[in-house]
Amino acid sequence: MLHSIAVVCLCNSVFLLIRILCHCEWILCTSQNGPQELAVWAWTKEEDTPLLKHDILTPEPQHEVRFNPAFQTEISTTGAKNVSFWNWEQLKLEGYTGKVSKTDFGNYSGKFTSTVFLAESGNALTATDEGYVIVWGSQFSTVLLDDPTDANMKIASKVSK
Repeated sequence: MLHSIAVVCLCNSVFLLIRILCHCEWILCTSQNGPQELAVWAWTKEEDTPLLKHDILTPEPQHEVRFNPAFQTEISTTGAKNVSFWNWEQLKLEGYTGKVSKTDFGNYSGKFTSTVFLAESGNALTATDEGYVIVWGSQFSTVLLDDPTDANMKIASKVSK
């Protein structure tokens, strides 16, 4: 299993959050100032630019970035009101914002605090500051991004408290 370390950068830093895989191969970071960006760096190479970079998908600041421990090319970013899932398997950083239907799951409250991947299951969990948990289930489907792409799209499958 892969583990990662999070480092929050304060003061006049360029990055808001950095996450490093313990195998020290990849670094994820989000920029502090808008428009916020997600970047993937090759830790083992002496490069002045990231391997991949993409604008965060929503105007809302993201306060967490995380690798999937089972599939290191899958990433999540979490903001107070949304979660985005990313993939860079084909060396192209693509993402989508997860949707939670209050019609299907009822009302939940609170700001999103953290998202974690459940190893080997393909699922992810997002917690709110009021004790709710959203379960994101994997659904193999075609995701409409800029171009149709085969992807392992996560959809909200359950909300509980």
